[in-house]
Amino acid sequence: MKSKFNKNVNSNNILELEEKILKEDSINEQNQENANSEKHNDDNKYSIFKSLRKSLSNTSSNLNRFFRRSTIDESIFEELESILIMSDVGFEASSDIINLLKSKFLKSSSFDIKEVKNELYAILTDRLKVLESKIHINHKPSIFFIVGANGVGKTTSICKIASYFKSLKLTVLLVAADTFRAAAVDQLQKLGDINNIMVYSKTGTQDPSSVVFDGINFGRAKNVDVIIIDSAGRLPSNINLMNELTKIKKVISKANNGNPYETILVIDANSGQNNIAQILSFDNHIGISGLFVAKLDGTAKGGILVSVAYGKNNIRKIPVYWIGIGENKNDILSFVAKDFVAAILDK
Repeated sequence: MKSKFNKNVNSNNILELEEKILKEDSINEQNQENANSEKHNDDNKYSIFKSLRKSLSNTSSNLNRFFRRSTIDESIFEELESILIMSDVGFEASSDIINLLKSKFLKSSSFDIKEVKNELYAILTDRLKVLESKIHINHKPSIFFIVGANGVGKTTSICKIASYFKSLKLTVLLVAADTFRAAAVDQLQKLGDINNIMVYSKTGTQDPSSVVFDGINFGRAKNVDVIIIDSAGRLPSNINLMNELTKIKKVISKANNGNPYETILVIDANSGQNNIAQILSFDNHIGISGLFVAKLDGTAKGGILVSVAYGKNNIRKIPVYWIGIGENKNDILSFVAKDFVAAILDK
């Protein structure tokens, strides 16, 4: 019987051929795995976008109705300005946006409503990019001091932030420094137990600075990657309480050997333009390094971030690290301007 191999093919040639076939099979398998991974990532991105779009449905539904109109004239800009103002964008920022649109489209004899929508997307994305920022874990432990007014959803936001870091395979410690409410300590402890996260609390004291100092040293002894410090909710108008935050920050710097740390302000997206006063007050008193926008769950309008990005009312353009889009611990997203605007405009 004749061999199926060429008579000039020796054993070495066969081994080389087998190795080549195995290598090709491996490459094909890897390509298939990459394709499956890309599909998973695409599905995940779509799921995230779908959740974000749902959380901004209040604003997007109003804008979608506007952009479905069949006839257009100069009056549409006044109507669009009203929608933006009602979406918590603010009067000055809305006026600036409309002026940019007018300068582009009123020069031409005719324009399409889709062109207006695309230009609005470009303007908002460009403006909001200034609020994008990534969290960097540059030293150990990395400390996050979480502050906010009463009732903004600070404790549940802390749980989301902790889950975010856990998803990055980092060890997390929560420090229960809201010493004014025993219920707050209990709530944080329960959240820690449910999510398998360490919580440091201290009985027999109402001094939050003492809890913070000991909590940081405890976290360092446990070699944790991230320490998240809770604080009592407070009215920005209460000077004594705001001064207490200044004291806590000094204690954090001392316990952290002067290393930099983050001070995150949690704001309630449902509070609209009232957030401007809160951001200004907290930033002036203690210096805010980032924002967490909570309760962006379908009832909020989301336009407040445009006001922050425009720097109106002398507000500093503070980065938005995360947005909370639901009640679950994993309902947290890093802020990405183009995705945020796409969800608002349903693009």
